[in-house]
Amino acid sequence: MEGFVLAGGKNPPELIQSTGIEKKALLPLNGRPLLEYPLSSLSVVSEIESIGVVIDDFSIPPEALSMADWVA
Repeated sequence: MEGFVLAGGKNPPELIQSTGIEKKALLPLNGRPLLEYPLSSLSVVSEIESIGVVIDDFSIPPEALSMADWVA
């Protein structure tokens, strides 16, 4: 089975202005980008053979995608 995370959303201009972060998936929560939470959860499910992240462009840094097996 494959797991995937949709991570293409952009923050509204007000939030970008206050945080300097354009992508919702990269907003920090407890010191970690939001994207890490679903990736961590999926990685411990034994039935999931690969994890993918679906993004709208490739402006998310590679280190934020390190737990994913594929990106589309």
